[in-house]
Amino acid sequence: MLNICVIHPKRCTESATMLAKALGADLSNPYREKQYNYRNYDVVINYGVAKDIAGNLFNSTYAVNVCKNKLRTLDILSQVGIPVPKFSAYAVIAQQFNDTIVCHTEQEGMQNKGIVYHERDNGQPIPRAYLYTEYFHHKREYRVVVLNYKVVGIYRKEEIEDGTWDLIPLSHKGFYSISKACVKAAKAIGIQYVGFDVVANTREDFRILEANSGPIITDQVIDAFKQLFK
Repeated sequence: MLNICVIHPKRCTESATMLAKALGADLSNPYREKQYNYRNYDVVINYGVAKDIAGNLFNSTYAVNVCKNKLRTLDILSQVGIPVPKFSAYAVIAQQFNDTIVCHTEQEGMQNKGIVYHERDNGQPIPRAYLYTEYFHHKREYRVVVLNYKVVGIYRKEEIEDGTWDLIPLSHKGFYSISKACVKAAKAIGIQYVGFDVVANTREDFRILEANSGPIITDQVIDAFKQLFK
């Protein structure tokens, strides 16, 4: 039986705790415990920790840091031909985007924190931000979870209240193009466990918005982890 530890930052405590309990694994917050050496474990499942950790990591800290930097994520994905919204670090280029400009004022903003929507022709100066993306008009929002470079969960995102989302499980049928793009995106980033936020008009017309190295866990994903580490 593998000796496993799930490590996590504070914001991922709930999901990491559920996973550790399901796997019979230890649980650790390296930031709080000031522990960075986990070489005594066979596998260390990294649930969103960006600090350098010693051990056999499932999700490298390099990949986690890429996910935490939306500009870097979009740049990597665009280079391998994955559909992402138009983006730039420069306001002068963003002014050429159509209609609404999404201004990301915080590099690691979560749950829409630090996002400002700017109408290009409203006569106001564009806000200062570290990243600008062109708003992609869409009908649906999805969360696609990739584990060990396989899609293990596809969910429709429904906003319960401002900044809080519910995930509705969906059949994988008909999601071939989106699933293929998400697996390719995970490989491009080099991350083994990740949740992608996807907006779409159809299942062929979509954009990947970001990668989350510590996504909210679901029963489907827990079952997939059990199969992987049984």
